[in-house]
Amino acid sequence: MAKPNYVTGSSGNSGHFADLSGELSGSQVLQAARSITTSSPISTLLISLSQHQLSSVVECLDSGPTLPSKKQTGILKDAISSNEQAIMNLRTLIRGLKAETKHYRSLLSPIRILPNELLLEVFRLLMPNEDVPPHAHSAPLVLCHVCASWRTLVLSIPEFWSRLTFPMPFKYFEDEFSNDEHPNVDKEADRHASLLRFWFGNAGSRLLTFVLCTREKSEMLSEYDTFPMEWDLSYVWDSIIEALSEHLDCIQNLVFSLDSIWEVRSFLILPDLALPRLTSLVFRNARNAQAHTQWDYWAESDDHEEAWPAFRNAPRLCSTTLECYDGMHLYLQLPYTQLIEMDWGNTMIKVDEFRDNLDICPALRKGIFLIGGLEYDYIPLSDNIHLQLCSSVVDLTVEFGNSSLDNPPPASDSHAFDELTFLAIQRLVLASVGGTALFPWVGESHDLSKQISLHLLHSLTLARIHISTDELLAVLKLTSNLTDLSIGLAIDHDRLFDFLTDVALSYPPRFQLANLRRLAFVAPGLGTVDGFFGVPFTPSTFFYMVESRSVPPEICIPLESVHLFVRRPWSGWMDASLGPFLSQLSPPGGKSKIRFQTTVVDDAFEFRDHSSTYEFHDEE
Repeated sequence: MAKPNYVTGSSGNSGHFADLSGELSGSQVLQAARSITTSSPISTLLISLSQHQLSSVVECLDSGPTLPSKKQTGILKDAISSNEQAIMNLRTLIRGLKAETKHYRSLLSPIRILPNELLLEVFRLLMPNEDVPPHAHSAPLVLCHVCASWRTLVLSIPEFWSRLTFPMPFKYFEDEFSNDEHPNVDKEADRHASLLRFWFGNAGSRLLTFVLCTREKSEMLSEYDTFPMEWDLSYVWDSIIEALSEHLDCIQNLVFSLDSIWEVRSFLILPDLALPRLTSLVFRNARNAQAHTQWDYWAESDDHEEAWPAFRNAPRLCSTTLECYDGMHLYLQLPYTQLIEMDWGNTMIKVDEFRDNLDICPALRKGIFLIGGLEYDYIPLSDNIHLQLCSSVVDLTVEFGNSSLDNPPPASDSHAFDELTFLAIQRLVLASVGGTALFPWVGESHDLSKQISLHLLHSLTLARIHISTDELLAVLKLTSNLTDLSIGLAIDHDRLFDFLTDVALSYPPRFQLANLRRLAFVAPGLGTVDGFFGVPFTPSTFFYMVESRSVPPEICIPLESVHLFVRRPWSGWMDASLGPFLSQLSPPGGKSKIRFQTTVVDDAFEFRDHSSTYEFHDEE
């Protein structure tokens, strides 16, 4: 047979190829294929020959148990090399396509190229600032539904899962929800317990905060529907508490806002709970304290109820906030000796209990107490009033109030401060609230000017207590470090303003209360409650004081803010007399940089209704 000759076409590869009628090795075929373009018919023919040779080798080896010859081995190796090269080329092509796709995606969605550090900062801004129940449309749950990478990132950050508020909006609403046999109760209980375990499971070893608000949802900061109070949700609460018990070793803060103590009593009576990291405990009455029926357990309990030891052995518990009444708090066994903060401003207690709390809490630094006449039985630790040195207390709020609006105002117990000495106090709030008879600064057996280290005071609030103008000015002369002053007293305000512009006997000469930065006071009304008649104060005297304390830094630190509360009968006088002066003094074009604020209040106004006057130090 004649040997065929192959001549290239117009592809640009000229020359005569060798006789291909004989057997060609795989490497020769591949080498020939590389020497021509892929569009050449010869390239296609060579590849076909190579595939034909490979098929022949495979058929030969499949026909029986035999080893390949050297020539067959070469063909197989060349085929493998060719396939490996093809795979590498495909991988390179895939990488290029992925890079191109990523480029186009970044143009359509720039957030995809943000590093995780920036994404986390964005996610933190999306986290709710309030104690609201988790919802599928709010962070962090909603972030888990965007994409797999976001879900992985969110689930790996413990701080997003360290705070949980229950209950969630109920998913299974039925009119027969209160029926014990209704299956929806089980569904809601399982739903809440499962989410709690999932939520805190993602928090790892991070310290946890749990908030249980069993009040109607309309009283919470949320948009969720309310549920009828007659529904029996005890099984739901029990399931939540049971799931919570699995994470008690990491609980740092517990907050209970309850309609009925029955809802958590099963938890409170548990002895010796393991709460090694609990530092803060909050019990709040979800409704008005006067609505005693909401705390139905206490109203219906007998005299044989045992104490509640759940928090007795919490080694780090140092802060308690209680909003209770009728002595319910006495059943909570607390580690008083290690308490540093006691916010009991909404729990009315007796004078003996107030004194005992100061005695058995040697580490107490901040205390907020409401003292009033109550009917519950309390046995004091000591029958005699004795000397007590409160050397750790630096922040003290004491209010005297009524146990009930229906009862006549009782005489305020003037023995509350007998034989008490405060050596380190820096902030003092003393007030009579709710129409209670005024507590005296100087009583038959106490003189607070001699029992308090006045020179250490930085903040002083006196509201509706019995103190004369002379006594007040004598006190203020000793408070040289005072920066915050709130006054709601029946005194001569003109004399107070004159005092604030007097030069003290010092060198260099400085004003009285030279460090004063914030001033708040209530202009007295017309009634006999304040014991004041006539105009509240002389505007010219007030504005002279303001101007004097706003300019010369060498005489005093300039005032930063003045908050004036004017009782409603004087609102017209305020507009006519104070308005023009305030417009002249207020920034930006005024003579003073002091921030002025005026608030019209009614006769029943209490300083405690305006928290900023109680918490000046929070603005620093």
